[in-house]
Amino acid sequence: MIKSVSLINFRNHKQLNLKFNNSFVYINGINGSGKTSVLEAINYIATTKSHRTNNDIDVIRRGEVFSKIVLETTRNRYELVISEQGKIASLNNKEIRKLSDFISKLKVVLFAPEDLNLIKGSPSIRRSFIDLELTKIKRSYLRNLTDYRNILKQRNALLKNISLDDDLTFLNILGNQLYEVGIKIINQRAEFINLLNEQTKLVYKDLSENEIEVIYEPSANKETFMKHITKNQRQDILYQTTNVGPHRDDFLVKYNGNNAVN
Repeated sequence: MIKSVSLINFRNHKQLNLKFNNSFVYINGINGSGKTSVLEAINYIATTKSHRTNNDIDVIRRGEVFSKIVLETTRNRYELVISEQGKIASLNNKEIRKLSDFISKLKVVLFAPEDLNLIKGSPSIRRSFIDLELTKIKRSYLRNLTDYRNILKQRNALLKNISLDDDLTFLNILGNQLYEVGIKIINQRAEFINLLNEQTKLVYKDLSENEIEVIYEPSANKETFMKHITKNQRQDILYQTTNVGPHRDDFLVKYNGNNAVN
């Protein structure tokens, strides 16, 4: 249970101190008073990111050089300082050197108007949703995702500097590495979507007679991913980028058997 939230120079709050004595809390106020900013700050502690912007500097109050969030639960004290130099996180007054070790120490589920983009938005938004939620519940997923992105970056950089006539040994090495960690990500995402479906159906049946389903759409399965990495390199070399892998995944939401977008 969250006991208190303190904000310094966060969004439009110069200084705000809130204390909570109940499990259910309602925040009300006039438009523009900073209600959403409080929820954003709580989510920030859980994810070290904002759900409203990709630029951390945007959360710092205009004219100030840093922003600070302090959140206390019945068990722990979380602190996060945001500045142009980066972010400094502390747990129980002890600095956490790696942000990846701070992420998801506090478990949070956020519902926001922007969540409509999970239906109407681009595949990258849906991938980000899966990545964010999985990093909250599986530390191994964060490691796999970080490794995958690093290998993908190396492979794409190499693809921009080689031709079909060059020695492809290093490209093959990177491809095999990408495949090994990529399959782990695909399996974890599939497991997550299956669990999401199970839990959603249990809850949704008490709310509506309609049916909702989430369908995972990986860009490749185990066989096609390996085939592309080892035998279809020509396409990647011509396009100078890796065309298949978890970085191209998507998922579909169906409502009564139909695409929810419609």
